[in-house]
Amino acid sequence: MTFHDVAKKPRLGSWLKWFFVLAIASAGIVGIPSQSARAAPFATSCQYNNSSKFDGNFSLGISNTGVGANITTAVPALCTSGNSYSNSSAWAMVASHGGTGGYAQSGYLRSRGQSTVYYFAEYSKCGSNVCGFTHKETSAASGTHFYSSVYDYVSAIHMQVDSTTILTTNFDPTVNWTAPWSPQWLGETHDLGDDIVGAATSPVYFSGLCLRTSRSGGCTTSPSNLTTEVDSSRYHAKWDIANSEFHIWTQ
Repeated sequence: MTFHDVAKKPRLGSWLKWFFVLAIASAGIVGIPSQSARAAPFATSCQYNNSSKFDGNFSLGISNTGVGANITTAVPALCTSGNSYSNSSAWAMVASHGGTGGYAQSGYLRSRGQSTVYYFAEYSKCGSNVCGFTHKETSAASGTHFYSSVYDYVSAIHMQVDSTTILTTNFDPTVNWTAPWSPQWLGETHDLGDDIVGAATSPVYFSGLCLRTSRSGGCTTSPSNLTTEVDSSRYHAKWDIANSEFHIWTQ
């Protein structure tokens, strides 16, 4: 993984091509209902430019101890030409201020060779180009779920789908990261030819955007002054409720 060269956001998109992935699993999420998901039919030829592409909202730094959001599920189409590590995902992330180091995220992901999306979590202590990262996938994703990455009393960040923890950092981010942390709610693709999740007639919704502001409280504080980023003319993002709900799609 590297960092986005403008907004300094960590990118998930290159994890398949690195051999230092520390964890990957196929355990199921308990208690998550199954609903159908539909692929958008717009993917084009693969166009990798050494940087993932994003669609959604973020801040370089707001005082917080974690983030969360409800995200609807859709199966994105992926490009297939050439030797591509194509993938597309949607997630909620908390990261070191301004992309200066590590991150922790949870969401869902489809990678080349997969027919659907899977719940996943991933974290890095100091930026993946420096010290690698830990990535874990579980069962096929469906429906609408609350994805969160929150710091708590055990001095670690838990990455969760609803109440199910997928990963926990093996370090204390308050020691290793720069504050205030960066909250991010984004769709991400590896190649410009990959579709962002969602289509014009069935976009993917991020709702209930929230920040946690203590080690023991809930994720209840609304963010403010977020920046919208759309990295391709094929990708779109629109606020439904300012600082609370937006949707993204490929067209």
